[in-house]
Amino acid sequence: MDDMHEQQSSKPAFLDAARAMKSFRLIAVGGAVNQDPGHPQLPPIVLSAKCSSQDLSWSRNLTSAESIATMLVGPIAALVCAMLADNEDDDVETFPNNETLATLTSMTYTALDPRQSIFAGRVVTLVAIPLGPNGKLLLEDALRWEREGEHSIENVASNEILSRTAQSVSEIGSVLALRARVEEQSQAVLNELAAAHTLMMDRENRIAEALEKARANGNEPRAVVVLYQQTHGLGDLEPSEAALRSFESDDAVYNMRLGLAKVGVSSIEARTYNSKMNISDRLADALPIQERSMAPDAVIVVPRGHVFESDTARIRMLNEYMKDAAYNARWLTTDALPTLFANPSLFDNIDNSSLDLYRPYKLTTAEEKSAWKAASVGGVPPAFKFDKNGSFRTTADVPKRTSSRRQGGAPAPEFIGGIQKTRKTATTKKPPRDLEAELKPEGTWNLPALQKIRGEFQDEVDRSIAATNSGTEYQIKWGGENKQVKCAF
Repeated sequence: MDDMHEQQSSKPAFLDAARAMKSFRLIAVGGAVNQDPGHPQLPPIVLSAKCSSQDLSWSRNLTSAESIATMLVGPIAALVCAMLADNEDDDVETFPNNETLATLTSMTYTALDPRQSIFAGRVVTLVAIPLGPNGKLLLEDALRWEREGEHSIENVASNEILSRTAQSVSEIGSVLALRARVEEQSQAVLNELAAAHTLMMDRENRIAEALEKARANGNEPRAVVVLYQQTHGLGDLEPSEAALRSFESDDAVYNMRLGLAKVGVSSIEARTYNSKMNISDRLADALPIQERSMAPDAVIVVPRGHVFESDTARIRMLNEYMKDAAYNARWLTTDALPTLFANPSLFDNIDNSSLDLYRPYKLTTAEEKSAWKAASVGGVPPAFKFDKNGSFRTTADVPKRTSSRRQGGAPAPEFIGGIQKTRKTATTKKPPRDLEAELKPEGTWNLPALQKIRGEFQDEVDRSIAATNSGTEYQIKWGGENKQVKCAF
């Protein structure tokens, strides 16, 4: 790995130097999604595309249908699309169906933003290798950018090894599907996409200006807010139910973020991004350097109609960041915002009891822990609890509200953290699982938990045998992203 750090630079310097190249091969190394701390690291995905300086400049002028279309059929969007396909389906040949052209436009723009380290939901390392007149890779002049800090990818191979092992995106199925989709779009659709992107960037700039003004007026960084909305499975719900779980509109989200910025609070919205994206990574990139230490203590704000998991044991099935927020009672509904805006000092004290009315998960009090021990329940008292006396909607409410969607004996949906998981086909995925917490909840092996998971996987084996006997194909469900759960086992 002699060349690993020879010409390593910051991302702004890397992009500027790459733009100065006439022609080069760009290699993107994407870290594994949903990597659990303490587990062996999963192998990264390594993709490459032939680029020109113009390919790194489209993000500066995305105001017309032509510019949008040109960027979406270009190599950067191809790299983004292939990584999104790998994020979602574990198959770069399949177009990421949960993503729209608007999302791909936004993510490609973000990939070329010198301030952002996330690339299509992945921590990334970028390498630009110039091409000689005969197309030969000039490895001695290669540039490399690696994200620094705890979220970086460990042990990335040398530039020379990456150049030999990278998969070209030019003929990947997901990329070909993207280009076909762009070509079939009408001028009107692309113009609408360009207008939406222009509006989005204008709003982002206004939020940044408001936050900068608040800082200049002496407002110290108070808190960080993640505006989170369920996206997966909303299309399977009745429109009225989907509306309850959603923010009112794009305008409403913008007004919330602008209001937060005016009182000195940084925010991101996590409703339009891939569900597997690591929120802590996104926060680390979205926040100014001096505020990144606040990321682990961010507050998650959800629509008032969000569906909560009242069984705290099942909270472990959420991603790590959201689970930690529940453990620390840092979930609030949007109904809390008027109170916070009226008294911004509460952002310095999110645990204040005046916000309990909007807090679905509360910390267990010392009295409750003492009562637990006195009752000889056994085990460790829970660190937090769900407020069953509040007006929060729970997973127990949901089937009653969505039953009209199921006809003709369709299977009832399964709800994990308010997300609908209907087993429509043999390839539908199960929710992710935190195996270590599930099997060793107190640091030692739990026999009932081991017996339970053995029974579940025996059921999977039985289903596979039954499918084979009937002449159909069946893929064993590992209970999450296949590579990750296999690695965890």
